Amino acid sequence: MLQVQFIRQHKELVLERLTLKNFKDLGVVDEVLTLDDKRKKLTQEYDDTQSRVKSSSKEIGKLMSQGSQEEAEKLKAEVATLKERLAPINDELNATEKLLLETPGETAQPASRQRSRG
Repeated sequence: MLQVQFIRQHKELVLERLTLKNFKDLGVVDEVLTLDDKRKKLTQEYDDTQSRVKSSSKEIGKLMSQGSQEEAEKLKAEVATLKERLAPINDELNATEKLLLETPGETAQPASRQRSRG
């Protein structure tokens, strides 16, 4: 299996070598790169949302200790909305990673950066 980064950096070489091995569906290379771009975008979106949840949660603690109950409640509602967004992003990310790993011919594999997404 090839790493996606290698495919991205040496696309012409990969296409040439696949042709030599009589691999018929060369469009799979572009499919792999498209899926990897989607995976990167979703990972960034998940990480950004998770970061906002974390920083907002810290802010809620500060507001509560300062006695700003009303502001803290507003922020809690925002955090709840952000947390609701995480599950669909995570589901789509997992589905994209699965597609990437199941691409015909097992041409590509994402760089090993396995993380636990809750």
